[in-house]
Amino acid sequence: HHLIPDPVTAKVVQTIFKMKIDGSSTSEIAAYLNQNQIPTPLEAKGVKQREGLLRMWSHQAVLRILNCYKYTGAMVNHTRENQKLRDRSQKRLPESEWIVNKGMHEPLVSEQEYNLAHKKIRPVHGYQRKQPDFSTSVFYCAHCGRQLRKTYGKTTYLTCGTFKYQPDAVCKSTRWIKSELEDVVLEAFKVQLLHLDTLREQAMPAKVVPKRDYLSEISVLQRQLEAQKAEKLHMYTEYKLGRITREDFMAQKAMQAGEAETLTAQIQELQDAYENLLAEQAAVKESVSELDFLSQSCSAQTRAEMLQLMYQGLDRVMVNVDGSLDVRWKFENYFTSLVETGS
Repeated sequence: HHLIPDPVTAKVVQTIFKMKIDGSSTSEIAAYLNQNQIPTPLEAKGVKQREGLLRMWSHQAVLRILNCYKYTGAMVNHTRENQKLRDRSQKRLPESEWIVNKGMHEPLVSEQEYNLAHKKIRPVHGYQRKQPDFSTSVFYCAHCGRQLRKTYGKTTYLTCGTFKYQPDAVCKSTRWIKSELEDVVLEAFKVQLLHLDTLREQAMPAKVVPKRDYLSEISVLQRQLEAQKAEKLHMYTEYKLGRITREDFMAQKAMQAGEAETLTAQIQELQDAYENLLAEQAAVKESVSELDFLSQSCSAQTRAEMLQLMYQGLDRVMVNVDGSLDVRWKFENYFTSLVETGS
C-alpha cells in the first residue's frame, strides 16, 4: 500500500525539477524533453494516442509535475470537493484545507527542491473573468492537430504553438492574421449560400405523412396473438381433462403455432415500417432546421452578422502548412450535394 518510484520516469521528474531550479522556463523544459524524445506521461502509461494529434510535452504538462507535492514523499487528499450531494462537478479547495501526510513513500525530490522550483514559477496574478471568445475554437493545425493559439495586440494572429516545444516542427510557419483567415472562410460560406435556392429544391424532402396507422394495426395483431396464447392454454386444459384426443390436440397446436408465427412476422414488419417512418420524419425535421439556418444566413447584412452565422455553421477549419484550408461544415451533407448535382 505504498507508492514505489519507477526508476525510468523518476529521472524525468528529477530532471524537470533540476532544470526549473536552474532557471529554465516550463516551455524550455518541454522543448528539451521533446528534443530528447522523452515519452510523455500518457505515452509512459501506454494510453492510446488520439488520431491526428501529435503527442508532445507542453508548458501545462511540465507545470502539472512541478505542482505535484506527491513527489516529496507525501500523500495529498481532499484537494477537491463536491458542492452538492452526488454533484458531478467539483470545486478546487485552497491548500489550507488539503489533507497532507508526509513521509508516506520514497520521495523523488526533497521538500527543499520542491520549494526552490516553486519560487521560480512565474506567479499568476488575479484577472477578471471575460466573456469567452469562441470565434477561434474552430481553427486547428492540420499537421499536429492542435488548436491554433490567438495572440493579442493591435493585430490578432492565429498561430500554432507547437514550435515552442518542438523548434523544428513543420508547422512553425503556420501564422495567419485572424481577420484575413475569417475572410477566406467567409467567402467559402457565401459561395455555398449562392446556391441556396437550387439547394432547397433539390435537397428539401417532401413532408413525410403516414399513409397507415401503424400503431393501431400493431395493436390489433398483438391482441390476436394474445388470444392465440389463451386459446392454446384452453386446448391444453381440454386435453388434460380428456375432452379432446391427443391427435386433435397436436393438430390444433401445430395449426396455432403456424398462425402465431405469421402474426409475429406481421407485427415485426409493421414495427420496422413504423421505425422507418419515424426516421424519415426526423430527417425531414433536421433538414428543415438546417435549411432555415442557411436561409437566415442569406438575410444577414453586415460582416459581423455573417461571421456570427458562419461560426454557427462551422465544424472545424484545418489550416495546412502551405496555407490551404480544409473547411468542414456542420451541414456538410447539403454543401456536398451541390458538388454532386453540379450546381
